[in-house]
Amino acid sequence: MARQGASYGVGFVRKAPLHWAIGGLLIAAVVLVAECAHGPIELSAEFVAAGASGLDKVSPTYVNNHPLIKNANARQLGFGAWFILGTFAGAAGAAVATGRWRVRHTSAWWSSNHGGSKLKRYAFVFVGGALVMIGARLAHGCTSGHLLSGWAQLSAAAFPFTFSMIVCAMIVARLFHPEAPPIER
Repeated sequence: MARQGASYGVGFVRKAPLHWAIGGLLIAAVVLVAECAHGPIELSAEFVAAGASGLDKVSPTYVNNHPLIKNANARQLGFGAWFILGTFAGAAGAAVATGRWRVRHTSAWWSSNHGGSKLKRYAFVFVGGALVMIGARLAHGCTSGHLLSGWAQLSAAAFPFTFSMIVCAMIVARLFHPEAPPIER
């Protein structure tokens, strides 16, 4: 029986509205269409372009002397920017369509193991995201490039990156979330 009211989605783990295999096939279909329409998906370059473009407004001399971002093409947003916006729009649309739109600053897993501190949660999320991005860059790519495009292209770098990320995620999840919250049945 699903819980209703103010505690919805806060004190327990909700049942997924879509089977994981169907979700995986839908993601694969989107990646296939994007790969066919544009080519490899590498989104971290879009963050670099956005940052370089903003930096160009603040310190054009620095940008013009920088070996990687002095080229105007390095500061242009492209296909990846639309892919990022589409990801946010798709996630928001799915949340609204399934009736699960809620602004949350933490999760049931985090709350049951670390309390309700938003600042602590944001700090951990930021550090975790930075570590994943550093690992992807050390593997000469980006997270979306390895996980999406890399697997679609059977890239040699995608396999160790994905394996390492999943193993590390399992270890970190076990260390940081030893207690499981109740699961909706």
